[in-house]
Amino acid sequence: GRRPMKTPVYRPIPCDIHSELELAILRRQTLQVVLRRHRLEQLLTLQPLDLQTRRRQEFLVWRASPDAPKRWMRLDRLRRLRLADGWQRIPTAEPENTSHPT
Repeated sequence: GRRPMKTPVYRPIPCDIHSELELAILRRQTLQVVLRRHRLEQLLTLQPLDLQTRRRQEFLVWRASPDAPKRWMRLDRLRRLRLADGWQRIPTAEPENTSHPT
């Protein structure tokens, strides 16, 4: 049978990317991000609302539209962020293969 996937260890994102997210929240800017989940990348357009820390992990609180429910995204899931001067790649130390030997 299949074993449940373990949550990867949290890897902090670079400080300059964290600052860009804070500015976008303050300016109420809509962001485009590329998010990695379960080995797939997904492009999202979102409204960032807040940055919060839970259990030593940092999260972006966001919504897809003004009337949509709030969602949470672990910051180390972000792969790229679109800023005024184009796409910014977000380096993380997260391994590409998160499977564990048996």
